[in-house]
Amino acid sequence: MSDEQGRLWSESRHRRRGVSTRALGTTVAAMRTAGMLEPIDEACVVECRVSAGVLDAAIVDPDESRFVIARLLAEHRANLLLLRSLAPVGGDALDDLLRELSAPVGDTPDP
Repeated sequence: MSDEQGRLWSESRHRRRGVSTRALGTTVAAMRTAGMLEPIDEACVVECRVSAGVLDAAIVDPDESRFVIARLLAEHRANLLLLRSLAPVGGDALDDLLRELSAPVGDTPDP
């Protein structure tokens, strides 16, 4: 390939992680540390990684349209919302409330 011929991506493009990919890595690491992700959630994590990579690639591509970047951003945000919805929210308080509601009712014996 000659130097004047266009390329689909630069050599360094695959070596450098973009801002979306780095932010996702931080989010996933924090969720794993907090016990909010389980092995069954890996498909959702991979989908988020793919959408982050595609978004990062589009952002650095000078020929990519703003519309495409906006659409990719919207799809990535939807993936992030799905990932965050996997985390239990207020599970302890809800469990306590359900335990109280299902506790046996005890009447005091008649004297």
